[in-house]
Amino acid sequence: MDLKKAAANTLILLSKNVPDLPESERNEEGDGLAHQMWVLDQVTSGEVSGMKGHRWLGWAQGSLSAGGYLSLTDCKYANVLA
Repeated sequence: MDLKKAAANTLILLSKNVPDLPESERNEEGDGLAHQMWVLDQVTSGEVSGMKGHRWLGWAQGSLSAGGYLSLTDCKYANVLA
């Protein structure tokens, strides 16, 4: 699995399920959706990679699923396509 592609795929699926969140609101210190999107941005850009990147992707996908923004099937689909 390509970690960057999986994170990018997750952001694409998320953008279809929730209203647009301005880029400026994606931040490190935020909570909820803004922070989850920032985490995915960090993985997509390569700022976070390797095992840490996999942990961040798993946390983001798990919390998005728990929050009702994505289903587990959506997350699996994002990873399989990567």
